[in-house]
Amino acid sequence: MKPNDASIVGPVRDEGAVNPLPSQVREFIRASKAESTLKGYRADWRDFITWSETRNLSPLPGSPESVAAYIAECAERLKVGSIQRRLNAISEAHKAVALESPTHSTLVRNTLKGIRRVKGTSPNQKAAALTDDIRAMVGATDAGLIGVRDRALILLGLRERFGGRNSSASRLAIVSLGRTG
Repeated sequence: MKPNDASIVGPVRDEGAVNPLPSQVREFIRASKAESTLKGYRADWRDFITWSETRNLSPLPGSPESVAAYIAECAERLKVGSIQRRLNAISEAHKAVALESPTHSTLVRNTLKGIRRVKGTSPNQKAAALTDDIRAMVGATDAGLIGVRDRALILLGLRERFGGRNSSASRLAIVSLGRTG
């Protein structure tokens, strides 16, 4: 099998192996990914092969530097989700031939983090709930048993936020909550 063969992307490749997998195992492995996912991976892997070959780089095994450069270039035209799928395809191609994936390197991970930050898709910390917000949440709960549970969870969460980890209230254990009668 050529190292740049686009057909290697898939959940199982053991043709010609000394101890091939039993057919049932191969069927379950093939079923582990949807055909549409595999189709996308194959297209993404072909794109990486083409990109690598035009730069006289080896796509398999790929280096962390080449993968980081590839996704940086992809960031000019693709959304973060598409770049992530490209990384998944590269990783799957390496797994298929029992090679360590360069996508797990710190260089590639930090490049992706930077892309997320620049493109505005990095996770943002939410503003803390204020007293009025907590009161509104508690006030919006039902009057019944479910409401009691919800209020308790909101207030215990609030207590935890303000350092209640060592308090007796935070060690509360609910043994049973059910209807009687």
